[in-house]
Amino acid sequence: LGGAFDGRYVYLAPHGLTGSPSGVVTRLDTQADGGFGTRASWQTFDTSTIDGGAGASGYQGAVYDNVHDRVYLVPDNDGVADGIVAMYPTGSVGDAGVLPFASASSWSTYAPVVGDAGTLAGFAGGTFDGQYLYLVPSNNGAPDGIAARLDTNQPFASPSSWSSFDMTKIPGPGARAVSYLGAVYTGSLVLFAPTAYPQGAGTVPSGWVVDYAPSAQPFATGTWQPFEVNVIPTGGNAGGFRGVAFDGRYAYFVPNSSGTLHAVVARFDTQSTGGFTGNSSWSFFDATQDLPAAAATGFFGGAFDGRYIYLIPNANTLLVRYDTTIGGANAFTTASSWSTYDMTSLAAGKGPFAGAVFDGEFLYFVPQSSGFVTRFDARSPPMQVSGQTGSFF
Repeated sequence: LGGAFDGRYVYLAPHGLTGSPSGVVTRLDTQADGGFGTRASWQTFDTSTIDGGAGASGYQGAVYDNVHDRVYLVPDNDGVADGIVAMYPTGSVGDAGVLPFASASSWSTYAPVVGDAGTLAGFAGGTFDGQYLYLVPSNNGAPDGIAARLDTNQPFASPSSWSSFDMTKIPGPGARAVSYLGAVYTGSLVLFAPTAYPQGAGTVPSGWVVDYAPSAQPFATGTWQPFEVNVIPTGGNAGGFRGVAFDGRYAYFVPNSSGTLHAVVARFDTQSTGGFTGNSSWSFFDATQDLPAAAATGFFGGAFDGRYIYLIPNANTLLVRYDTTIGGANAFTTASSWSTYDMTSLAAGKGPFAGAVFDGEFLYFVPQSSGFVTRFDARSPPMQVSGQTGSFF
């Protein structure tokens, strides 16, 4: 579930199949002589073998810290809701002092505990703002809203380096600010993507997006804002997101599904004068209804290659992308700005996928329940896009 790119290596975060959590991280050397299709280009390492790392498995997402050259694996569930973060110091690309990937001594694990904030476990994705690593709250045994933050300038395995905040304390959504999946840093805000909140015996797709303005002040007393996007007249079917992608100006909330036969992409303009809670800052595109394919639904994660935003297929096989270079005030809501590709035409590697990682040239689709990593030649000549080092959830 998800992955990251450190400038040379693509890392795939291990999750495991139902009832069998995995700690086996898979890594591709994108500069290996043998290339993508050669076994020697790939390595694996089992994080559950790290000293003190028993239970370090069942991740959902990976985050690359490009300041300190570290990859963090986001803990989700190793049979129970889990909070054991795994960290590998990648070193600078080409650095002779890089620690061996497949050695337990190169890795560290830590299960953060912050006062009486509750159980810091069951996260789904994360993001990095240049100093702080954020872990997205999902389910710590029950749907929860407790986000965790690491000051990466401080020691990884120290309680004082970690802090938390329970988003259900935010006025407005209250108890509905739970079960998020994915976050993104826009340069000024951390945006958390909502999935669903409990109601009665079931759940309701959530449109309660939450933002946090990073600062050095305590995490729990910082500036938090909620906004329910599905109350905007044009966004009535928006909600139930799985990930959020960023193109340098706009944040795109990736729809799983919401309502009956709807998969509505919600887009936030970070430069709008309306601000985060202004209706004019938001626009919507219903992929299921507005594209000539009813299978345009059930996505999991997004990606950006410098031109196109991709919605990664999970419940179906239809890859959908949006051309961000098409001008005009209504480009986002116009079907001609979008295109699709049905991945069932591939001989293998049809999915389902959970996120994708872009390395500057290729888009790597992360397999959720098979061993087939699928690669798309997205850009020629290659160009690494600033900040696009993860799987956007």
